[in-house]
Amino acid sequence: MVLDVSTEVGEWISPSPPGVFIPPVVDLIDPAALYVSAPIDEADVARVKVDLPVRITLDAFRGKSFGGTLTYASSFVETRQEQNRTLEVEAVFKDNPLPANLLAGLSADLEVILDARDDVLRIPTYALLEGSRVMVIRTTTS
Repeated sequence: MVLDVSTEVGEWISPSPPGVFIPPVVDLIDPAALYVSAPIDEADVARVKVDLPVRITLDAFRGKSFGGTLTYASSFVETRQEQNRTLEVEAVFKDNPLPANLLAGLSADLEVILDARDDVLRIPTYALLEGSRVMVIRTTTS
């Protein structure tokens, strides 16, 4: 799929000389090969590795999540801001074909799944108390 054409009919195009950047004449994309790129905090680096499963959510597809696999974890710090350091990770979508209106450049959230258990109570992180405890309120009906 053609994303952008940066030249006009009748314009001369020449190859860029070494060391001189010239923007591409045509930007192409394969819609079946979309991936998500996201920064992760340095504190999580030790637990993140290639081939871990991921959950991808996009603002454009509210209430829906896509499965995927982590395909790349940077081996160096990408961004430094004050005391924060981040590294880049990339994940591919497991579901194919993808929705036709899933466009390149959409904002996405990437959750790396480090561990999973079946048939357990699921509690959102914000509901956990200090020490990974949860307050349980039991109501009885008479």
